[in-house]
Amino acid sequence: MMRLFRLICVVILLLGYWPQSLPADMSDPGPHPVGTLEENWVDAARSRTIPVKIYYPTDVTDARPTILFSHGLGGDRDAGTMWGEHWASYGYVSIHMQHPGSDRSVIKGLFSAWEDLRKAMLRPQSSIDRVEDVKFVLDYMEKLPPNHKLAGKIDMNRVGISGHSFGAFTALSRVGMEFTLGGQDLKPLDPRLKASLPMSAPPRIGPTPPETLFGSIHVPVMLMTGTEDDSPINSTKAGDRPIPFRCMPPGDKYMLIFSGADHMVFGGKKLWRMGHPQDATIVKMVKIFSLCFWDAYLMNNSSAKDWLKGGQAMATLGKAGTLEMK
Repeated sequence: MMRLFRLICVVILLLGYWPQSLPADMSDPGPHPVGTLEENWVDAARSRTIPVKIYYPTDVTDARPTILFSHGLGGDRDAGTMWGEHWASYGYVSIHMQHPGSDRSVIKGLFSAWEDLRKAMLRPQSSIDRVEDVKFVLDYMEKLPPNHKLAGKIDMNRVGISGHSFGAFTALSRVGMEFTLGGQDLKPLDPRLKASLPMSAPPRIGPTPPETLFGSIHVPVMLMTGTEDDSPINSTKAGDRPIPFRCMPPGDKYMLIFSGADHMVFGGKKLWRMGHPQDATIVKMVKIFSLCFWDAYLMNNSSAKDWLKGGQAMATLGKAGTLEMK
């Protein structure tokens, strides 16, 4: 009996918390209590203030893998709340950025909202600002004051980036995309970003061909979209969303297409969605697959990587959607 007990203990130590079978329970909150911080980080060089909302595990003392999250057009730092809380409950720090000039401040009135958003999207400077916002936030993370709650708790060697819609562009912009905006040729690769998880990524940005846009992205990427993921602002259709995946080079690239998922379900805001029966399943799957992806490529968890690449991921997804990888 004692020998069996020792064997069980060894197996538990080897496996850690990551289950080898279907990780349905990983859609539930993780073992860490979650705290939040709301701060305004000032970029003096650009005279620009970036509001952030941070979700973090309150019971850890070591440096943690960290995820940046970027909201969609007209959003704010409350975007992605469901994702940030979930990731933090499993030991990640999740920093949600707000981008002035393409956030909720651009909406001038209820009846002009769609036109206000469209104008903001068409301004090249809105995209350029977002690219620079990511660099600034990464720089700020590296020099947190010693009395900051997160000082010493951010591992700059394990940073990923996610985002929704316009935020998905932001999530891809510094991991290898090459594009032209406002007459500027941009190649804003930042080696501090080790993985990217864009939701509802735009298939085109400006005049740059998709093959050039996405053909130089070599970090691990998991794209998420849905069969009803038409853009509420422009002419992008759900059928266009796989274009970035098709144009990326092979190597740790994944694409999830959820059945019945529309554009806004990926925003991750509580109380935003009502009356969509498929949303509960999609939210559950986003939590599971995003966590597995971060575990694989920020935690360097080989079991998570094996799960993603094996048949178990397909079995968990079931009829909720399709998963491609290359």
